[in-house]
Amino acid sequence: MPISFACPGCRRPYQVQEQMAGQAVKCACGSQFVVPRPQAAMAGARTAAPAPPQDNWLDQELAAHQQKQVEAAAVVAERERARNPYAPPGMAGMHGMNQYGSPSMGGLWREGQLLVMDRNARLPNICVKSGQPAARFLARNLTWQPPWLRIMAFVFGWLIYAILVANYGKKATIQICLSEEWFKRRMVFLLIGWIGCLAGLAIGGIGLAVGIQLDNPELTGASILIGSLLLLGCGITGNYGARMVWADLITERHVWVGGVSEMLLQQLPPWTGGRPQ
Repeated sequence: MPISFACPGCRRPYQVQEQMAGQAVKCACGSQFVVPRPQAAMAGARTAAPAPPQDNWLDQELAAHQQKQVEAAAVVAERERARNPYAPPGMAGMHGMNQYGSPSMGGLWREGQLLVMDRNARLPNICVKSGQPAARFLARNLTWQPPWLRIMAFVFGWLIYAILVANYGKKATIQICLSEEWFKRRMVFLLIGWIGCLAGLAIGGIGLAVGIQLDNPELTGASILIGSLLLLGCGITGNYGARMVWADLITERHVWVGGVSEMLLQQLPPWTGGRPQ
């Protein structure tokens, strides 16, 4: 059965699997202690001070998300211990201080207007655009290239650029959460892009055919121009309107994500790990 207990330093509540009893762990506040036995945990729960109240639903959602991360990490750690029973007790199931010395919230941090996240981190049930409750997750395939790669496209052409992107570009797939309002807004932009592009192709193609048949070069030129402008405008509008978030930087372990709600970012601890040179 799960063991419920509180950190002796900050009284943060925790719930872990019974197999973790007796293991040394570390809380997000920096306190180090040993997971109590079930009987001791029950006795401590009766005398523990009440947990600090949550100010609003966003605090509650982030706390619930962190608890889920704790439980998931505990399961993974238990599997690792089953494979290697001689492994030393670690911080299994505890999201406390990260490798850079700053507190983490399930692998999520903020850096200015950017969200910094572990590649495998899961975002809470909060819309990344509005900061409101949400339950619909959407996979986003992000790409990033060093700035000098874009210069290569103009200097050496698109073929050399494509070759360099294949070797030096980075990719990452993350799961973002969207409210129903923003999900519908994204669908509108997608429809604008697809319908506008198809309409541009149709206008250009039909105008070209009719202009040739009537031997009317003005009609042909006007149709091609209108179709091209519609194709380009709707394509750009649909692509940028539907992307929701974008990658500002991708490394082997972390992703810097732009376009995230300020309301969500303000609830996350600051990133102090710096950026790779």
